[in-house]
Order: sequence, then structure tokens, then C-alpha cells
Amino acid sequence: MYEKYHAYDGKHYLIRSDGTIVATFSKLGISVPVLRRELAKYGIGAGASAAPPKVAPAPAAASSAGPVTWKVSATPATAAPGATLSVALAATIAPGWRIYAMNQGGGGPTPLAIQLGAGPFRLARAVTFSAPEVKFDQNFGADVSLHQERAEFVLPVTVAAGTKAGRPSLVVLARYQACTATICLPPQTDTVRLPITIK
Repeated sequence: MYEKYHAYDGKHYLIRSDGTIVATFSKLGISVPVLRRELAKYGIGAGASAAPPKVAPAPAAASSAGPVTWKVSATPATAAPGATLSVALAATIAPGWRIYAMNQGGGGPTPLAIQLGAGPFRLARAVTFSAPEVKFDQNFGADVSLHQERAEFVLPVTVAAGTKAGRPSLVVLARYQACTATICLPPQTDTVRLPITIK
């Protein structure tokens, strides 16, 4: 745990098969009922559904994989080829966790990077974001630029010329590193898909 996650305490961890920590528990231990409840959140155990969560329809879609939940919406939700949409992306960050801002310098934590996936959509300009906090981070022994609790981003997105009428998905990829005061998860990429009506 120390070598991979820089965990400094004696807590117990629930880790997915991809290596992501999804829950932490007191060093005093964890009861079987609590463990079963936590496992059920991820579709494991009796009474838990193995089906993946459904993606919310337009005008907003959400994705959650660990301590950060992403929600995306577009204005307008209907556009013509060549038009530009204002896409709002919001990150809700679990209590005690933080992610590192897009303007975080190198040599420390992995900064947030937001890109668009394959499809008829392109970023027209740079992504803008809510002001991050600058704080000393004991995991890295330096001041860092970070977001806690919530962060908001605006993506100016253009529909490629010649795009056929239909309802393609706008795919937003958010790559980030999440940490607490004592542990850091490996960088991960979350994907949010939002159907956009092209007329």
C-alpha cells in the first residue's frame, strides 16, 4: 500500500480489480455487514445487481468511478454542423479527497486533463475552469493547485462541418489523480457520454 498508493496509516482498503481504491476503513477493523454493504455498491455479493449503471439521458449525463463523479450538459442540446456548443462539466469530489487542477505544474501530482473522444466534436478553444486552491500537500511535500468538493469546467465545442443529422454522443475524457491527506490513487481516466441532436 505504501509503495503503490503512498498510504501512511494502518487503514483497511477495498480495492477494485483495476487497482482503484473505492473505500477505506478505520484501522480498528470493519464488520462483515459494513463490508457487504460496501461490496453491494459495486455489484458484488448477495442481493447486488451485476448490471452496470445506466447513463442519464440528455441534457445531462453523469459518470462515477471512485471518489469523483462527473456530470456533463450542453447548451444548446441541439445543433447544426459548424455550430459551437457550450459544454458544462462538473466534478463532485468525495469528502476528504482532492484532484489537481489543469494548471498544476510538473514534478508533482498528475494534473487534470480534459479531452474529447472520437466523434464529430472538436474543442474550439481552451477549457476554462473554476479557480483552484493552492495548498501545501504532504503527499508531495510542496504547494499544489487543487480542487476539493466541487470543480466546474466550460468546454467550447464545435460540431464538425458535414456531420450528418442524428444523435451522436459527445465523449468527454477526464484524466486525473485523486488523493486524500495520506494516500494517492494511480491516475485514472473517466468517460462521460452525452447524446447531442444534430439537425
